[in-house]
Amino acid sequence: MDKKELSELFNQCNRFLHHKRGKRMGQNRVLFHLYMHGDCSQKELQDFFRIQSGSMSELVLKLENNNHIIRYKNESDQRKFMLRITDTGKRIIEDIFEETKLEEEFLFGFLSDEECDKLGSILRKLIDKREIKEEDLRPGRCK
Repeated sequence: MDKKELSELFNQCNRFLHHKRGKRMGQNRVLFHLYMHGDCSQKELQDFFRIQSGSMSELVLKLENNNHIIRYKNESDQRKFMLRITDTGKRIIEDIFEETKLEEEFLFGFLSDEECDKLGSILRKLIDKREIKEEDLRPGRCK
């Protein structure tokens, strides 16, 4: 198989995953972080995700308007706002967990355990060899 054909196969898999998981990715990442780590400040989230304050404010406002999070004042520092995931937000994350299982089964379910191990090993090698980091995956960043 030539590299062009291999690249196209990767693109097809990527389109499937992006189509399924790409919607509201930023909002879902914030919800996931709050789900896994508990309450935190908007500034802490902004620093963790390395995004601009305006973008973070927009995400938080959308999540708050949809009742996925609540914003409240920090008891020890009234100038600071904290964010907490709501039950509605938790259900969204739990639904995403279930969807992810179904997507993974759809995409990889026909592979044997040995084939999954081999594919994982190859993908790890590609990532490690190229030292791919999350910031490299933004458009125009790969060399």
